[in-house]
Amino acid sequence: MYIAVYVQTMKSDIDLVVVNGHADQQDDSHEYQLVCAEVSATSVGMLNAIDQLCPDSCDLTMEDGFVSIKVRKSSDKVQTILKTFVIQLETIEHTNKNYVKIEKVEV
Repeated sequence: MYIAVYVQTMKSDIDLVVVNGHADQQDDSHEYQLVCAEVSATSVGMLNAIDQLCPDSCDLTMEDGFVSIKVRKSSDKVQTILKTFVIQLETIEHTNKNYVKIEKVEV
């Protein structure tokens, strides 16, 4: 079981980030639950930052174990927030390779 992160870029700008996967209460792995908490906290913070600092720039979806950020109107501020999000997720992946996998695609 792992958290899958999909990052789609177009001309080096991020235009989609999807985070999918989450530990539930019955999950036996305490370590996986902690990684999920890290990813969840980071995701909620980024969604809040985009919503407050760049309103109406992205389509934001957050459900249990699923986050999607689709850029509608890109700007330097949106890109900075999204690149920061990806760096944070890469940091989590680096220390938790068994639980987080990031896929980057240029379209």
